[in-house]
Amino acid sequence: MQEPDEEREMEVRQGRYGKRHLDRPSKSYARKMEEGMQKLTHRKRLLAERKMKEWRKSNGELPEPEVRQGRYGKRHLDRPSKSYARKMEESMQKLTHRKRLLAERKMKEWRKSNGELPEPENTEPIFLLLFPFENIDPDDPESNLLEGMEIENNGHPHLGDSSGRKRNFDIYPWLWKDGIVHIVCLTSSSAVTVINKAIEQVNDYTCVKWVTTSDPRFNPTVLGHSNVITFINGGGCWSYVGNVNPFRNNVQPVSLSEPGCISVSTSVHEMLHAMGGHHEQSRSDRDGYVSIAWPNVRPSWNGQAYVQNINMAKSNTQDNNPYDAESSMQYSLYAFFNNGQKTILFKDQRLEFLADSADGLEFYDIQDVTDAYKCTGRPLQQNKPNCQNGGFVNFQCTCTCPDVLTGATCEQTVSNSQSCGGVINLVAGEERLIQSPNYPSNYPTGLECTWLIKGPANSLVRASLQYMDITSGSACSHWLEYRYNLLGQKGPKVCGTNFVADVEKWDSSPDELSNAMIIRFDSNTYSSAAVSKGFSIKVSSIGTGCINEPCVLGTCNSPLNSGTYTCTCNPGVTGTNCDQLTPSYQLICTFEFGEKCLFENEGSNVINWDTNSQGTPSSNTGPNNAHGGFQYVYTEMSRKNPGDKATMSTTLQLPTTSRCMMFYYHMKGSTMGTLNIYSEGTNTAKSNIWTRSGAQGDDWIKAEIDIPAINGLKMTIEGVRGSDWSSDIAIDDVSLIPGTCGNPVTAAPTTASPTTAAPTTAAPTTAAPTTAAITTSQPADGTQTCTFEDGAPCFLVEATNDDFDWTFRSGSTPSGGTGPQSAVEGSKYKYVEVSSPIGSNDVARLESSTNLNAGDYCLTFQYHMFGLDTMGDLKISTGVTAPENEVFIESGNLGDQWNKGMVTISNAAGMKLFIEANKVTSWKGDIAIDDIQLMPGVCAGVSPCDYSPCQNGGSCSETTTAIGYTCSCLGGFVGQNCNQVDGKTGSEFTCDFETENNCVFENADDDDFQWTYRSGSTPSGGTGPSSAYEGTQYVYTEASSPRDQGDKAVLSTVNTLLAGTSSYCLQFYLHMYGTSSYCLQFYLHMYGTPGTMEVKFGNRGSSSSSVWSQSDDQGNQWVFHQVELPPSFADPVIFFEAIRGSSYKGDVALDLVKLSLGQCKYQVDTDLDSVKLSLGQCKYQVDTDLDSVKLSLGQCKYQVDIDLDSVKLSLGQCKYQVDTDLDSVILSLGQCKYQVDIDLDSVKLSLGQCASGPSACATNPCNNSGSCNEDGSSAGYYCNCMTGWSGDNCDVQDVSGNSYSCGFETDGATCIFKDTTNDEFDWTRRTKSTPSSSTGPTGAATGDYYMYIETSSPRVIGDTAVLTTQDTNLPAGSWCLTFQYHMKGPSIGSLEVFAGDRSSSLTSIWTKSGKQSDPDLWKTATIDIPQQSNPVITIDGIRGSSYRGDIAIDDIALNAGTCASAGK
Repeated sequence: MQEPDEEREMEVRQGRYGKRHLDRPSKSYARKMEEGMQKLTHRKRLLAERKMKEWRKSNGELPEPEVRQGRYGKRHLDRPSKSYARKMEESMQKLTHRKRLLAERKMKEWRKSNGELPEPENTEPIFLLLFPFENIDPDDPESNLLEGMEIENNGHPHLGDSSGRKRNFDIYPWLWKDGIVHIVCLTSSSAVTVINKAIEQVNDYTCVKWVTTSDPRFNPTVLGHSNVITFINGGGCWSYVGNVNPFRNNVQPVSLSEPGCISVSTSVHEMLHAMGGHHEQSRSDRDGYVSIAWPNVRPSWNGQAYVQNINMAKSNTQDNNPYDAESSMQYSLYAFFNNGQKTILFKDQRLEFLADSADGLEFYDIQDVTDAYKCTGRPLQQNKPNCQNGGFVNFQCTCTCPDVLTGATCEQTVSNSQSCGGVINLVAGEERLIQSPNYPSNYPTGLECTWLIKGPANSLVRASLQYMDITSGSACSHWLEYRYNLLGQKGPKVCGTNFVADVEKWDSSPDELSNAMIIRFDSNTYSSAAVSKGFSIKVSSIGTGCINEPCVLGTCNSPLNSGTYTCTCNPGVTGTNCDQLTPSYQLICTFEFGEKCLFENEGSNVINWDTNSQGTPSSNTGPNNAHGGFQYVYTEMSRKNPGDKATMSTTLQLPTTSRCMMFYYHMKGSTMGTLNIYSEGTNTAKSNIWTRSGAQGDDWIKAEIDIPAINGLKMTIEGVRGSDWSSDIAIDDVSLIPGTCGNPVTAAPTTASPTTAAPTTAAPTTAAPTTAAITTSQPADGTQTCTFEDGAPCFLVEATNDDFDWTFRSGSTPSGGTGPQSAVEGSKYKYVEVSSPIGSNDVARLESSTNLNAGDYCLTFQYHMFGLDTMGDLKISTGVTAPENEVFIESGNLGDQWNKGMVTISNAAGMKLFIEANKVTSWKGDIAIDDIQLMPGVCAGVSPCDYSPCQNGGSCSETTTAIGYTCSCLGGFVGQNCNQVDGKTGSEFTCDFETENNCVFENADDDDFQWTYRSGSTPSGGTGPSSAYEGTQYVYTEASSPRDQGDKAVLSTVNTLLAGTSSYCLQFYLHMYGTSSYCLQFYLHMYGTPGTMEVKFGNRGSSSSSVWSQSDDQGNQWVFHQVELPPSFADPVIFFEAIRGSSYKGDVALDLVKLSLGQCKYQVDTDLDSVKLSLGQCKYQVDTDLDSVKLSLGQCKYQVDIDLDSVKLSLGQCKYQVDTDLDSVILSLGQCKYQVDIDLDSVKLSLGQCASGPSACATNPCNNSGSCNEDGSSAGYYCNCMTGWSGDNCDVQDVSGNSYSCGFETDGATCIFKDTTNDEFDWTRRTKSTPSSSTGPTGAATGDYYMYIETSSPRVIGDTAVLTTQDTNLPAGSWCLTFQYHMKGPSIGSLEVFAGDRSSSLTSIWTKSGKQSDPDLWKTATIDIPQQSNPVITIDGIRGSSYRGDIAIDDIALNAGTCASAGK
C-alpha cells in the first residue's frame, strides 16, 4: 500500500459504555518524517568554540492531539493541530545555533557571521548580532530575550478554541508607560494585514494601544521614551519581554517570519511578550497545574554549554488570574521535545485539548492585560460594576463576561430558546435535574442552551450524568459542554451514548469560582443532523473534601460545609481511601481517560509507557488505534538505545489468590524487541513468566497467563527496545481476575440502585418526565427475558473473557448497508459493532447472569443479519464457564429483516447460556438480537415457519413436505427460500456499481477475498484506476496484504436464475494496471501489474470453465471487452474471477457490466470518441476527425487506415474477430450489417475526391446549438447563437432575472457561479467533512452539499480556485452578493471576491484570510457589488501554506440592487 499523505477520517469506534465516533488521523507523512529523522540523527550540531562535544539528536513528527475518549462517553474536545511540524522543527534545530540579538556595545565576540535587518525609513540600521549569554546581569534587558530566534518555532501558529487560567506579567518598569506601544512594520503587505488584525484585538479589548509614530499619542516628551516596536521578517517568531530597548537605539524588534509566523494567534502571542507577558507554563504557580518533563525537553545553548531550556523555566510572575490552558501564551504539549514525547504534562488531562489552541486574544489574556496595566484604575473610572460569574471590569468600566453569559453584571445566560437554560441556585442538600427539552422524547434541533449552576459558598458543584443519547457523526453533531474549570474557558464536549447513571461525574474546580459550573447543550451548529433522546443530568452541591481525589479505587463524597470526605469503594476494595484490596478484587486497566489503573511507570525508566489514541509517530511500527475503547499504552522507541527498557508495575500488593492475567499486545516493526511479564511477591523472587520477541504482525493479540497464589503479588510489564526505532510495543485491556484462565471467578452483577433523594425540578430546569413504575423482577413462572429497553430486566450480561461488547442501540446502526433500521418492537436492541478497531475473528459474548437449573428450556429470540455474504456467525451454546454445546448457529447475510429463532435446550445443572457473534473481515457485518425469552420446558408446537426461512418478503406456510414449509415469494424472487432473483424473463442486466447490492453479479462465498466498491483512486499507488469509467463508483480487488499470490475474488450470478439454453452477450470495462496482475472478467479497470482476470461459464451446481481471460498489465486505462456466451446450459451461472498476482500492485477493477440476452452485436469501443463505419448497400461513410483516412475499393476488400496504428475492416465469410487493443482492430464481416464504433471524434469519410482542406467548422466550435459559418477571419468561422446565448462560441448565457441562488444540492448546471479554466484547480462539491482532519467543515451550512477547495497535494501555496459568472451575461446594475463561508485550519489562505465589467479587469471588493474566529461555525458574507454595465463576479479560494487550509462556501445568493434595498 502507498504511504498516506493525508489524515483520514476516523470511523466509528466502540467504547466501554456506548458507541463513540472519533476522528482518527492517520500517520501524517510518516515515512517522509522517519527518513528525515534518520538524517537528522547523523547531522552535526553546533560546536561551541570552548565547550562543545557533539550534539546528536533526531527530529520527529509531533503527535496530533484529537478528539478525546473517556470511559463513560465520547468527549469531542476542541482540537489544535501541530502546524508545520517538520518545517518548524527543522527550523528550530537551525535557529538554536543562529546568531542572537545583542546590542553592539554588549557583544564580546562574534561566533557567527552577523546579518543586517532591513533599514526602516528615518531610522538608523538595526543589526543582528550574536548573544553569547555569558556573564549577563539578570536586570539587563538582554535577559528578557526568550531564546532569541528560537522561542516561538515550536508552539505556533496557534489553532482552535481557547480559554483560561492564571497569568504571568512583568511589573513596572518593563511595562509600556500609559499603555502606549509605538510600532513600525518592515514586513510584506500581506503580513501587515494579519498584524493589523492582531493589533485591532488588543486595541479593542484592552487599554493598551498599539499606534504608529504618526499618531498624536506618540509623544516622547510625555511618555519619557522614544522606544518603537518594529515588526520584522526575521528568523522565526520571537520577542523581547516588555519595553526593554535592547539596542539602546529606541528600536525593539518583534520577529514574525513569513509565512510560518504570519497568523493572528502568533502575532498576539509575540505582542503579549512585548507588553510584558511570559509563557503560561512559566508562571510562578505552574506546578499546581502542569509539570515539565525535563528529560523530554531539548536544552538551550548558553554560549558555553547546554543548559535547561529557558522557555520552559519558571518565572517570577504576578499570576493575577487563574492558570489558563487556553491562553495565547500556553505552549503545545510537545513544545521543544527532543524525543517525540510530551514535554508539558497537565495535572488535569481533560484540559490538554486547550493547549496551543488559541486563535487570538483570549478571555483571560484580556483580563491579564487589564490587571497588569491597571486599565480600571484610571481617575475617571468610578462606580465600577460588580461583575459576577467570572466576569471582570474592563477599561471601558463595563463588564466583560464569559461568552455564554450576558447582562450588565454577567448575571444572565445566553440561550436561544425559552425551553432550556437559565440560572440554577442550589441550596444546601438540594438536587436538581437538567434535561434536554422533550426528554425522554427526542430533543429538537436549533438549540443553544446554557445553564449556570451555583451552589452555596465554600462548596463544589457536582454534575452526575444519569442518561445520555446525543447524536454524533465523525465528530459530535450535537453535544454537551462542561465548563467545570473556569467559566470563561471552553470545556470538554461530550456526545454519544451513556446509559450508566452516576458513573460519569464532573466537579467544579476551585481555581476560580468553586461553587459554579456552566453546562451547555448545542443542537444548532449542525442542525441538519438527526436528533436523539437527549440527556438527564443531576446537579448538586458537595463539600471541598474531594478536590484532591483521595479515593484511589472508589467514588468520593464530601458533605457540605466540610473539607472531609468518605469513599464508596469499587467491588473487591476496602479501606478509608479505597486502597486495600480483597482476594475478590478484579484489576482491570483499559487505559481510558479517567480510569485509575494500578499499573504505573517505574521511576527508573529510560523509556515510559505512554498513552496514545492513534498511530504511533513512527511509520511501520505500532498500532493504528486501541484494541478497545480509545486509548492504549505503548513504548516510543525512537531516539533510544538497543536494550533500553520501559517498565510498569502494580502499585498495590495484590492479595494471595490464584489469578488469570489477560491482556492484548501489539508488536509490529522490522527491528522489534521483546515484551516480558514478571511476577514476584513478599517471599517470592521476581521471575519471568511470559515473553514474546520479534515482530508479531499488525494485529492485537490476546495473551492469557495463569498466576499461582503469591503472597504480596506484584506484576511487572516490561518492553525492551530492539536494534532500531522500528520496535514500538503496545499493550491494552489488561486484567487480573481471581481464578484460572479456564475457570475465572466472576462476581454476579449488582442490580440494586442506590437510594437518592428525589430530585427537585423547579424552574429554570425542565420538568422531570413522568414514567410508570418499571417491574424489575422476572415473571414468577421462571420465564426470563431480555428486551433491552431502558430499565427492563435482562438475564444476560456481558462476558468478561471475550474481545469486545454488545452495544445497546435505537434506530439504525452507524454503518451503512448493514444492521437493522430499528428494534423489532419498542426502541432498543443489542448489536455487535464490527467497525475498526474490532479485528478479524474477534468475538462478543453475552452469558446468563446465573447458572441454569437442570431441565429443558425453550429459547426464542429475534435476530438480524444483514451485510456482506461473508459477515460473521451468530452462535448459541451452553457450558459451565465457556461455550461448550452448540445449539444454534446462523452465518452470512440473511437480508435486511428480523428473523425469529427458536430452539429447545436440554440443560445439565450448573450450566450457563451463551450468545455470541463474531467479525470475519468486513465492517459490513453488524449482527443484532432482540426480544429474547427463555422459558422452562420444550418448545411446544414448533413450526418451521417460526424460523422465518422465507427471505425478501416471502411468506411462509407449513406443509407436510420433508422441509415442512413452503415460501410464497414476492414478484421477482424465486427459490426454496425466495433467495434468488428471477432473471429468466429479463433481457438485459446492467451493473454500474453506483449503489451496492444492486447487481446480478454478487460476491461469492467460497472465494479467498471480496470485490470492493470504490470511488476515486484505489489506496495503493501505481495500480488501479483513478476514477470510475462512468459515474462515481466501480468495483475492484484490493491486492495489498493480507492477500497472497493466487488468491481469488469471484463475482457470480449464482443468486439470479437466468434463462436456460440461451445465448448471452457479456460486456464490461476492465482496468488492469500495475506490477502484478489479476485475472479479471468484465469491464475492469486494470491499473498496475495485476495477475489474471477470467470469465467462467457453467451450469448451476456443476464445475465451470473459462471462456475468456486477460493477464498482466494492460496500461492505465479502462478497456472495453465483450464475451459471447453460447446456449450451452439449462441453468447457467456466470463468474468473474480475479486472481491476485505476485505484488500488491495488482488492483483489478470492473465497471459498467452489461449482460444481454442473445448474441453480441459487435461493437468495438476504443475510447477515442466515436468513429462509426456502417456497411449496407455499399453506402460507406467513415465519420472521423483524424489526419489520414484511406479507403480502397476493389473486390469487396475494404481497408480503413485512421492513423492510429492500423484499424482494418475486411468483408468475407462470417469470421468474427474483435481485437480492441488500438494497435490493430480487425473486424471481418459477412452480410454487411455491422457497425464498428471506435470512439474517436467525428471522423467523416465519403466516396469521391477529398476536399482541399479541413473546414474550420468541422470541429463544431459553436456551443449550445449555435450554427457555424466559415469566413475569412483568423479563426476561420463565426457563430450564429441561439436565443439566450452569446459570445464567440455561444458559451455565455444571457439572463434577465434579478435573483439567483446556488445551494449546491444538485450539480453545477443550475448555478451561475462555475469553475473557470484559467485557474490552477477547481472547487469541489462535497457532503459531510473534508478528507483532511483539523480543516474544513463537517457538513454543509444548510442541506447536504457545499463547495470547498481541497488543499492537499498536489496543491502548493498560492494556488487559486475560481468560481465565476463569466459564462452568464448578468443585467447591468448593482447587485447584492451573500454566501456562507467556512475557514478552519492552521494554514488557511484567503477567500476573496472580485467584481468588475466584462470588458475590463476585475477589482477585489472583499477578502478574508487565515482561520476565522469560532472556526467550526459557518459565517455569513454580505457584499455590495458596484454598478457595472456588464458585470462579472468571481469568488477566489487561495491555498495557504499547507494542506490544512480547506476553505468552503455554501448558499450563494445574488440579488439585484444594493444589500440594503434587498434587506440584507
